[in-house]
Amino acid sequence: SRSHLATRPRPDAYTHMEPLAISINETAKALGVGRSSVYALIKSGSLDAIKIGRRTLLTTESIKRLAQSRTVI
Repeated sequence: SRSHLATRPRPDAYTHMEPLAISINETAKALGVGRSSVYALIKSGSLDAIKIGRRTLLTTESIKRLAQSRTVI
């Protein structure tokens, strides 16, 4: 019987994880705004930023929250 193979997770199930944070440029593109608007949203507290070395990343959770709130800058 090969039924035990059906319950095994696919090998790529763990490699296709949604990113937890994305770059300023990717955020601007996703929201359809410019980089300066993204920085303004960070400053206002509407987006959560993470600094890793010299990079500033925005949490995808805060981007989704902003998009769902339909907040206007």
